[in-house]
Amino acid sequence: MWSFSDRDDEHGDGSCFPEPRPQSRRPGDESHREERHEYHPASRPVRVALMALRLLNIERDFGTLHRLLADADCVRYLVDPPVTSEHETRVILQRWTTGWEDTSWSIFSPPGTETLGRVSTFQNDDGDWEVGIMMLQEGRGRGLARSAVLEAAEKTFESKQAPRIVADIDPENLSSIALFQRLGFQEFAFLKQSCTTHLGVRDSRLLELTRENFASRYGR
Repeated sequence: MWSFSDRDDEHGDGSCFPEPRPQSRRPGDESHREERHEYHPASRPVRVALMALRLLNIERDFGTLHRLLADADCVRYLVDPPVTSEHETRVILQRWTTGWEDTSWSIFSPPGTETLGRVSTFQNDDGDWEVGIMMLQEGRGRGLARSAVLEAAEKTFESKQAPRIVADIDPENLSSIALFQRLGFQEFAFLKQSCTTHLGVRDSRLLELTRENFASRYGR
C-alpha cells in the first residue's frame, strides 16, 4: 500500500516531465490508499492523502488534461509548447494514449472524483518501459505523485513483465529528478543533445528502477 505524506513532497511533487520524445529514444480500474494523520512533536501534523488510479478516459478527463497542456509551467519540458485549442489537446492525447490504453491512468484523490493528473507507462524505441506523469498545481504537495508513480510501476512490472522502468528527465527539471530519486530510481545515463523541444535542443538524464530493486525496496 503506497502512502506518502505532504511533508515528503516539500521539495517538489512530480512537476511535469517529458512524455515520449520522438526526437530521442521514445515514441473502472481503481486502487485506493488509506488516509491517516500523524503528529510529530514540535512540527505540524503530517497528512497522507488517498490516491487512486483509473484507466484514463479522454472524454471524462479532458478538462483536467486540457488545463495541464495549456499550462506553460507544466509543459515546460514537453516536446510541444502550451496548446492554444482543445483540438490540439485531443491530437496530443490520442498520440500519447493510442496503443497504451491499458497503461494510461488518471489520478484522483477519493472521496473526490476530480481528475488531478495523469500517469502512464509506454515502451520507447529501445523496448524499455518508460513512465511519465503530470499533475495539476492543486494536486501537488500531497504525496499523490509519488503514490501514482509507484502504483503505475507495480502494475507495469506485473502485467508487462518489464525488467525495469525508465524515466527520461530534462536536467533542469530538478523537482522531477528529486521525486524519482526518492522513489529509488538511479541514474544510468546522461545524453547530450538527445532531443529537440519547443525550448530548443535538450539533454536527457535517464533514471531506472529495476524489478529487483523495486521488490527489494518495497517488498512487492
